[in-house]
Amino acid sequence: MISSRAASSDDGQKNPMLANAFVVLSLTAEDGEIEVRISIWNSCPTGQEICHSIAHSAIFLFLGILAEYVLPVRSHASSHSRPKEKHKKAESLADLKEELDIDFHQISKEELCRRFGTHLNNGLTHAKAKEILLRDGLNTLTPPKVKPEWVKFCKNLFGGFSLLLWAGTFLSLMSYVMLAATSDKPDEENLYLGLVLAAVVIITGMFSYFQERKSSKIMESFKSMVPQFATVVREGEKITLRAEELVRGDVVEIKSGDRVPADVRIVECQGLKVDNSSLTGESEPQSRSPECTNENPLETKNLAFFSTNCVKKKV
Repeated sequence: MISSRAASSDDGQKNPMLANAFVVLSLTAEDGEIEVRISIWNSCPTGQEICHSIAHSAIFLFLGILAEYVLPVRSHASSHSRPKEKHKKAESLADLKEELDIDFHQISKEELCRRFGTHLNNGLTHAKAKEILLRDGLNTLTPPKVKPEWVKFCKNLFGGFSLLLWAGTFLSLMSYVMLAATSDKPDEENLYLGLVLAAVVIITGMFSYFQERKSSKIMESFKSMVPQFATVVREGEKITLRAEELVRGDVVEIKSGDRVPADVRIVECQGLKVDNSSLTGESEPQSRSPECTNENPLETKNLAFFSTNCVKKKV
């Protein structure tokens, strides 16, 4: 809401003292409203006084526009973002259902071996395993997209509260420039204030960026600190490989205490239980068996999933 108000004399009559008056326009913002005030000076003000008035008015105008227009627009945009989030969740759920449209848990062992070109007792040959590894890649989860370093740096330098500090820096320097243009000895307080604000924003932004980068490197080092291994049958012999080198069709042996190195179909086991708490949140270990018990691959007992733990017996 923008309102205007003009100052006048108390008696409502024209004052001859104001014949050569100087009119100054000032803007203020209170509670999200922008108010225009016209002040009448009996004598012509100095250039420094005019610059002070204009600088203060610009600051108040900026705050008023921020409260009147920017904040409502942001709240309006956030209300429209909720349906988009629901739409994204629905798409991700549909993608998950499509990815789980498999029948590996329903087919017979013979059909399973035929599809993957393997043997239950001898496993894959080394040549066949190498060929599949080159075709499908490593047995690892697809990492999320990483933001470029310059994007992270700019986010720390210009994001959040730093944007307000940059606005204060700009207004302070602009006020000093206007004073310097109208006065031989301008007040340097605004110059020092702008430089200090700029230095604070740059130093805190760089410090935040380097701290974030250091934390991400530490997390990456944890991944390779304790490599996971798996016992695999290839060409009739049991060998130990890194879990990331497993391929589709490998016959894997999992013992109590081992971490399941991949999504596997259970073909032989005795009293097997797996801990699915990290995947499904189930607090109790879930039993597993070679028989298919449900058409849903997430509910059947003849599948064990990557990153779950074997807590009993051997499979």
